Amino acid sequence: MWIGFDLGAHGFQYTFSAKLPWFDSVDLWFGLDGLSLTLSMLTAFITPLCVILTTRLTQESDNLRRFMRLLLLLDAILITSFSALDIFLFYIFFESSLIPMFLIVGAWGSRPRRIKASYYLFFFTLTGSIFMLFGIFSVYQLTGSTLYPLIVEYSFSVEQQKLL
Repeated sequence: MWIGFDLGAHGFQYTFSAKLPWFDSVDLWFGLDGLSLTLSMLTAFITPLCVILTTRLTQESDNLRRFMRLLLLLDAILITSFSALDIFLFYIFFESSLIPMFLIVGAWGSRPRRIKASYYLFFFTLTGSIFMLFGIFSVYQLTGSTLYPLIVEYSFSVEQQKLL
């Protein structure tokens, strides 16, 4: 994707939409810009490093398959969240990445307080992101959409920008 990506072009590339079969009114929009492509590539680069560096540690336990499944699930969720063009869909996928992280930190953390650390990670990230959810609802009320390409064209006042 990096080779075929046009750095001089503005907007999103590799865009596509998909309909959920059980919800006709829900369209899932995905695409990449320069930042999301970079974050997706970084995630795809770091995941094999994590696999290589943690194989020795996880082979000591019988849970190597569980660990690898959670790590690959986390990788897929993060890449999907980086490519989402709908800010509500981004929120859903980004928050769902907390579940594999919670399980990885809680089960394979290196310190005795790993359970407490996993609860803190989950609680503080989820609590802080509730403000982002209210911001997404506010943007939807103002613009009538949660699609990023449509939101960019809306002119927010300085006060609305500060509040959001």
